[in-house]
Amino acid sequence: MRSITCHCDQHFMADIPDVINLDSNPEYYASIQDNTFLTCICPACNAELRLDLETRIEWVSKNATVIMLPEIERLAYLGDIKTVPDGISVVFGYAELCDRLAVIKDELDCLSIEAIKYHLATKASEGGSTPNLEILYNGINDRQELVFHIYGLKENEMAVTRVPLTLYNTIREDVRSNPGNSLYAGLQNKMYISCKNILIEDTAHD
Repeated sequence: MRSITCHCDQHFMADIPDVINLDSNPEYYASIQDNTFLTCICPACNAELRLDLETRIEWVSKNATVIMLPEIERLAYLGDIKTVPDGISVVFGYAELCDRLAVIKDELDCLSIEAIKYHLATKASEGGSTPNLEILYNGINDRQELVFHIYGLKENEMAVTRVPLTLYNTIREDVRSNPGNSLYAGLQNKMYISCKNILIEDTAHD
């Protein structure tokens, strides 16, 4: 049970777990991806609340444990104010959680995926500044292409781009062969692996 406060100032308890195991409860994967996990209805005003709450996801069969921190705690974690146990991957916010679990489900390397996102973001920014760009991995289609959804190129629109699996394999091999590469190192900040580690810094320097 979690203590929730609605926008209407109503306080109530909701039956939302703070730790889930996707091996023993695989149905949670679908509820996360369809945006029904971490939602509840306020008993006072009947508003549907989409919550940004710290949640730990364990997926032993995939050798993965992920902790989702609220977006508001990004700076606290990166500034060593907020800590998480060693060996647990960190994401911020619901969208990054969906993205990372899809990467894990398809047994892809998250560092290689974030490298692809960085290249996609760099290409997108050639047409002008895109400070609100968000690139999310969506899955592998029948043509063996990695599908990415891109938000922020145009207001209220989503673009779709596809990357051949062969290109991913090339980048994955380069990640293995060149672990000290400045790009790959820059994508990692403690247990938070994301193209935002570079893109946010680049935006701050513009």
